[in-house]
Amino acid sequence: MDPDLYRAARSGDASFLEGMDGSSTLLSQVTPKQSTILHVAAEFGRADFFRAATRLCPSLFDRTNSKQETPLQVAAKVGCSQLVDFAVDHARRAYADLESQDGRDGGLKKLLRMVNLEGDNALHLAVRNGHCFVVKSLVEADAGLLDCVNCAGESPFYIATAKEHSKIAKLILRHSESCLSKGPNGMTALHAALYYQLNGIMKKIVKERADMIQEGDALGWTPLHYAAHFGNVHAIKLFLEYKSSAAYIPGKDEESALHIAAFGGRTSVMEEVLRYCPDTCDLLDNKGRTALHAAVLGGQEKAVRFILGLPNLVGLVNEADEDGNTPLHLAAMYKKYSIIAILARDSRVNIKATNKKNLTALGIYRKYQESGFAAAKVYFMLKETYGVQDMQAWVDTNVKKMLNRGPDEIVPTENFSHRETSSHQKGNMLEIHLLVAMLIATVTFAAAFTMPGGYHNNGPDEGMASLTSNLAFKAFVIFDTMAFCCSVAAVYLQFGTSGGGYYERARFIKAAMVFIFIAILGMVLAFASAMYVVLAKSIGLGLTAYLTAGCFIGTFFLRWFVDPLGKPDLGLRPLKKYLRNLLFRYGII
Repeated sequence: MDPDLYRAARSGDASFLEGMDGSSTLLSQVTPKQSTILHVAAEFGRADFFRAATRLCPSLFDRTNSKQETPLQVAAKVGCSQLVDFAVDHARRAYADLESQDGRDGGLKKLLRMVNLEGDNALHLAVRNGHCFVVKSLVEADAGLLDCVNCAGESPFYIATAKEHSKIAKLILRHSESCLSKGPNGMTALHAALYYQLNGIMKKIVKERADMIQEGDALGWTPLHYAAHFGNVHAIKLFLEYKSSAAYIPGKDEESALHIAAFGGRTSVMEEVLRYCPDTCDLLDNKGRTALHAAVLGGQEKAVRFILGLPNLVGLVNEADEDGNTPLHLAAMYKKYSIIAILARDSRVNIKATNKKNLTALGIYRKYQESGFAAAKVYFMLKETYGVQDMQAWVDTNVKKMLNRGPDEIVPTENFSHRETSSHQKGNMLEIHLLVAMLIATVTFAAAFTMPGGYHNNGPDEGMASLTSNLAFKAFVIFDTMAFCCSVAAVYLQFGTSGGGYYERARFIKAAMVFIFIAILGMVLAFASAMYVVLAKSIGLGLTAYLTAGCFIGTFFLRWFVDPLGKPDLGLRPLKKYLRNLLFRYGII
């Protein structure tokens, strides 16, 4: 394009066109984007130049650039309402001889509905860029533009809500309550208004177009589904007030809004849905799962407690899906430890229920071979609830194979792989016992000759401990001696029997463990006593050592009592069982 002509179009210098002939080739020159002088004038909002150039060379009026945009579309995109109004009037006069299907303004509608490479017409561009006055002019010129969609499947109304242009959305809805509201992937303007929390638009849409509440997208999700997902209680109340039947509309996988709320732990949403539609609790998804199943799959403890706390939802507690899995089965299957505890503590839950594979929840969980305190807690709470399938598997492994074993299959016991593994593990345990026992013996031996309070340096008691009459000192000597003797005994049991081979040493593992436990206890109490001796003048500091030692011992015993798989009971099994039930069944730990 000629530089002077381009500058004139950009600056709006209409005098540049004076004296020029409309057939001049200069006027038909274009930029690298194939834009004419009308495109350039429209882009910079130069209305006077645009009018003059249009009158001088009318053929430029509907020319398109490389993006297939007309000058009118460029004017709509930049929001120049003067240019848009002029273009509408000019098209109405220039194409007066053309008729549309309804018999009027055929040429104008043809111009207005021309689209660019993205399928956007002038109204799409004006709406997307938030130019309210341009939108008003275009809609008044051709209301049919509201029902046009671009290549992305977006209608002007959808674009207005998706771009959060509330004023334009209200203008469109006020002009045509039945206008197209579709967006990409089956979304509607109500979906967009919900996402961007345009409460005013939502209320207006629901009031005028309540049917949109029931329109699902490509996933089958209605606005109610998304409101449940986002936990938007305000929108839930609004939608259900106008269309409570939307609560029964399923998604592509038959999931209801209640399922979505339960999966996300939105208990406030669940409460509202059940208040408007109490029987939605009976809705099942495509796998026959209830809202409680969904809450378990989502790992939502709050939602599980909410459902268990409603008497009218008691039927969901043990309801099985199409595979026969109850909520407890799913909790075990996906290792939702806290939910397993919640369900197992509820007396209404049948922990012995089996699925279609005859597996209980414990039977499913056992296959993971989990370890640790959480796993031990699961085994304790679901204790002895194996199903028929588990019994058959155990018989097949531990009974039938042994009964049917032939002579060729008999091998020396020492060659069994599990024996080798067990021997290796016990060998490591022996080494650890010996190391701990030696360490305690070393420490307590050194402490015996480093008496708290020191020794007498002169007089008849020279060389004797100076605090022999102190009660705490006597306790120190007793506890230190006890720790030393028990640790030496443990060392003797392990080292003294080393000549007899591995199996002779392994016989004394449990006895060594008892001695080491007593030695540790004695060492801790000896430390506390020694601290009290040297801090006797400060009773608070002196007692601190005893309190710390007491907390250590108490923690150890508490762990021993509550360990679900703890073996030694020393006659305290009833007490341990009571304490575990108290802590586990009531959710204390």
